[in-house]
Amino acid sequence: MTGRFMTGYLAVLFISAALGFFHLVAIGTFGLTLLEALFSVSFVYALYHGLWLGKPLQIPKRFDVLTMVSLVVMIIVSAVPVLISGEAASVSQSIKTIAHFLYLWLFAFIMVSLPISASQWVTAIRAHFVLSFAVMVFGIYQLPARALDLPLAWIEISNISFQRGLEEAAEVTQLALRFENFYRATSIFSEPSALAGYGAASLAMLIVPLLSGGPTIIKNRTWLIASIIVTVLAIFLAFSMSGTLLVAAIVGLTLLLYPKESWRQFLTIGVVSLVLIVAADRIVNATTDVSVIGLFSQRITSLVSGAAAREETGAIEGESLTQRVADYRISYEVWQESPVTGVGLGNFANSDASRYHNVQFPATTIGSVLAELGIIGLIVFVVFLGGTYVSVQADERRWRSFHRGRDEDVDRLAPILPFRLVLLIIVAFTGNFLVTAVFWYDMVLVLSGQSAIRRHMGIETHVNVYLTRTPWRERWINARTKLDHGAHH
Repeated sequence: MTGRFMTGYLAVLFISAALGFFHLVAIGTFGLTLLEALFSVSFVYALYHGLWLGKPLQIPKRFDVLTMVSLVVMIIVSAVPVLISGEAASVSQSIKTIAHFLYLWLFAFIMVSLPISASQWVTAIRAHFVLSFAVMVFGIYQLPARALDLPLAWIEISNISFQRGLEEAAEVTQLALRFENFYRATSIFSEPSALAGYGAASLAMLIVPLLSGGPTIIKNRTWLIASIIVTVLAIFLAFSMSGTLLVAAIVGLTLLLYPKESWRQFLTIGVVSLVLIVAADRIVNATTDVSVIGLFSQRITSLVSGAAAREETGAIEGESLTQRVADYRISYEVWQESPVTGVGLGNFANSDASRYHNVQFPATTIGSVLAELGIIGLIVFVVFLGGTYVSVQADERRWRSFHRGRDEDVDRLAPILPFRLVLLIIVAFTGNFLVTAVFWYDMVLVLSGQSAIRRHMGIETHVNVYLTRTPWRERWINARTKLDHGAHH
């Protein structure tokens, strides 16, 4: 029973991770999403697991879990100067943000401490692909829908967290620049880069097991091919350089890790993808007089030449590089206000530099962590992500070299974990996610998946933490037995 519940719970979480555009309820200026609300179920399940069943939480004895704990310590240390400063706005913001962070972090810690199997994760990922297919098809549909003013061409933003950045907009809808009659695809996300990031993560889970020479997560060949096709097309039509970078990272890392296994499959997928992209570009060009390939060429040229950074003629409309460069510069200025421990988690907007530049938060996790947690916090965060990648990659290689074929679900899961982490590391430079539910669920996938692999290899070590000496279920049964015995006498 508990196994089926956990499998279903993981699947629902995976699906909910794509629905951050919508909120269940607004708490002040914060939109509570379904994913974050569902995190609370893990707390109840942990109590059921630890108190009712009397089973221990199994805390892995690994370096990555240690750095995960160290990150919490660093956040608390950085908050001390803020809490004793007496500045009401900063103290209030610090308390709210730390409480939010601890809620997300505690969910991750609990999930990593539960014995989740590789088969449970693979089943959850398969559920993700059902939604992912629909998301990609809808993103492709939006192109003609926006050109012809068809239903659902635009989705109104219902999450107040997204609306905060669009207060001056006439219409609170998805962000997608227009080039003649061509609008960048967004699907159910707030803007095109979010769709591209979601698509890149899905693409990695679709093709990496295949390119590594192992069994694929989607067993049906037709569904697998169809999923790859719509995902590639949706990423292309999102016209996102961030998405292009993520796909390039997937390709490069695959060729690096699996040079013998991947080249034939990669060549086939590459040629088919190129044909699909050219065909899609011609259709878009014929209907909108805009070549998406041409836009990519213009954008890449402006980036390479430096025109994009200088906002010169030749830089493509809406280029985000200047804003990202500015965010790093402002993050550096905020960091200078408190170089060692930072201005405190959540207090970027309350810094002098932020007020001067009127920037509430930067679009970079690296810059945000540096500013809010200081140089020590940034080191801990980098070691957390980097150390986890090294550990996960080492375990994947060990499994592939000595244990491959022993368990098909582990064969499917093992190769996607390093890729998931690499994508997170890249996004850390272009998005701000430390205090987000999606980031911590991704980390649960990586860390819990690694534990499952290590258990199969017989090398996982952990500390058992019991919440009770006698399971409450056993106490209840004993109490019922005594009552029944007394009734008979």
